[in-house]
Amino acid sequence: MSLEPKQGFDPDRPVIVFLGRIVMEKGLEAFADTIAQLKAAGHAPQVLVIGDGPARAWFETRMPEAVFTGFLSGETLASALASGDIFFNPSTTETFGNVNLEAMACGLAMVCADAPNTRALLRDGKDALLCAHDQRTSYADALAALLVDTRERRRLAAEALDRSAAYRWTNILDEVFEVYAEALDRHAARTPTWRAPSLARSRRGGYVEPQPNGLPVL
Repeated sequence: MSLEPKQGFDPDRPVIVFLGRIVMEKGLEAFADTIAQLKAAGHAPQVLVIGDGPARAWFETRMPEAVFTGFLSGETLASALASGDIFFNPSTTETFGNVNLEAMACGLAMVCADAPNTRALLRDGKDALLCAHDQRTSYADALAALLVDTRERRRLAAEALDRSAAYRWTNILDEVFEVYAEALDRHAARTPTWRAPSLARSRRGGYVEPQPNGLPVL
């Protein structure tokens, strides 16, 4: 799956994709360094950056040959993402990692940092290549292997696409509902049956005043 030639890409060469807000905590330095390592090793990676953010100028300076689309959404985003071949995400700061799931659903081969958020979605060697983020050459080695091995790249992409099918809104919301229901059941089991407070009466100069039970009667 390659982008159209009119966008500046060679349809016969794999495209590496970045998706997300362009801020340094998303692993931009690791991404740019890895692309530079690939070039130094004799590869000619094509890079597509989808998104925008305050570090975009820095990112463009580091990767002048990359194509930057800016912010995309809806079908335009899905089309651009699905036109890539390899999704590279070196970020270690994600919580759930929606961008990973979006790339999986678009059928991209996944190369990601070996971090808790990625391990929750992906399995190393099965549907992704998870790399030690403190060893920069691990990213370059993984990407280089996929750039030249079409069969393995397509296998990982197919596995990632298949795994993404398990994550649907109905399934996720049902799980959230079950968690809340369980919490309410446990709370009800620990809490005595609620009763309306009884009212005591006090007399003050012939005036009868209701008082909540437990409060001093004046």
